Amino acid sequence: MRVLHCIGSLGGGGAERQLAYLTPVLVRRGVDVHIAYQRGGHNLDELRSSGATLHELIASSNYDPVLLWRFVKLFHQIRPDLIQSWLTQMDVFAGLAAFLTRTPLVMTERSVEMAYEGSWKEYLRSWIGRRAALVVANSNRGRAYWVSRRRRLPVQVIRNGVPIDQIRRAEAVSQRESNIPDSAELLLFAGRYSPEKNLLNLLDAIVLVLADRRNAVARLFGEGPLKEELTAKVRREGVGDRVKVMGYTFQLWNWMKRASLFVSVSVFEGNPNTVLEAAVQGCPLVVSDIPEHREVLGDDASFVSASSPNDIARGVLDVLENREAARVKAWAASQRATQMTVESMADQYLRGYSQILQCHSCFRQS
Repeated sequence: MRVLHCIGSLGGGGAERQLAYLTPVLVRRGVDVHIAYQRGGHNLDELRSSGATLHELIASSNYDPVLLWRFVKLFHQIRPDLIQSWLTQMDVFAGLAAFLTRTPLVMTERSVEMAYEGSWKEYLRSWIGRRAALVVANSNRGRAYWVSRRRRLPVQVIRNGVPIDQIRRAEAVSQRESNIPDSAELLLFAGRYSPEKNLLNLLDAIVLVLADRRNAVARLFGEGPLKEELTAKVRREGVGDRVKVMGYTFQLWNWMKRASLFVSVSVFEGNPNTVLEAAVQGCPLVVSDIPEHREVLGDDASFVSASSPNDIARGVLDVLENREAARVKAWAASQRATQMTVESMADQYLRGYSQILQCHSCFRQS
C-alpha cells in the first residue's frame, strides 16, 4: 500500500505532530509512506528518520496555483494508492489533484465548525470533502460538522494518538534548565498563540493567581500571531519576572513532569494533543468546559468558563489549594489518556485505508 500524505508545513502544530507520530508506525506496518509538504519545521528531522519518503513542493505562497500542477506531477511520479490531506490548504490543493488523477482522497478534520468563517476556501474545501472517499475527524463535533454538510460518504472519528511510553520516560526539567526554584508552583500552557486558545483571558487569570499565590510562576510555550501581544501584556501587567511567553520547546514533556498544573482554556478545540500529553504525564488539568475537553477527560479535570478570567483563576487556585483531590483526578485522566495510543490510531487508519482500496478496486473493475 502506498499512501501520500499532504501537509502545508512540518512545524509544531497539532496536525503536524500527529503526522509525525503516525508515520513511523505506518512504515513499520509495511506501508510505503510519502509526504508532500511546502515548508519544513520542528518535525522535519523526525519525519526524515521515520522511513517515509519526503517531497518538498516549492511555491511562492500558500495560494500559488503552481502547487496544483506540482501535486499532479508528483502523483504521476509515485502513483499512490490513496492520498491523505491535512489542514485547509492541502485539503484544497491535494483534493483537487486527487480528483484530477482519480486517486481516492482521505480528508482529515482537525477542528470544529467554529473554526470556519464561511470564506471561499471553506466553500471549496466543503465541496471537495463531500466527494472524498473518507473524512476522518478527531472529535465528535468535527464529525457533526461534516454530517451537517449533507455528506453521504463515511465520516469516521479517529482520535489523536500519543506516544505513551516516551512521555512517561521523560524526566522533570531541572532547576538549572528551568531557572525556577523547586519550591515554586509552576503553571504551564503549551499550544498555538492564536485567538481560539483564549490566551488574553488566560493571562488575566494568571495575574489574579499570582496576586494570591506568591510562590506561583507561569510558562507559556508556543508559536503564533499573538506572541508579541502576549509579551506586551505581560510587560504591562508588571509580571515579567514570573510569567514568560516562550517559543516552541522540544522538552514539553519534561516541563509537564515538573508542572503543578497544565491549563488549556480554548474557546474550541479538535482533539488537543497537549492536553492528552499532560494527562498521560499525570499533570493536574485546568481546562475550559467545552465538548472537546469533556470528550477525552470525562470529569477528571477542573473545568472552567473560557469567558471568565475570574473563573479560570478559581479553577487554578482550587488545584493549587487542594492538591490531593487534584492528584486523584490527574490519575484518572492519565488512565483515560493511556488508551489513546499511536498504535491504536494507526490500526484505525489502516482499516479505513483497506476499506477504501477494496471499494475503489471493485468500482474500477465494474
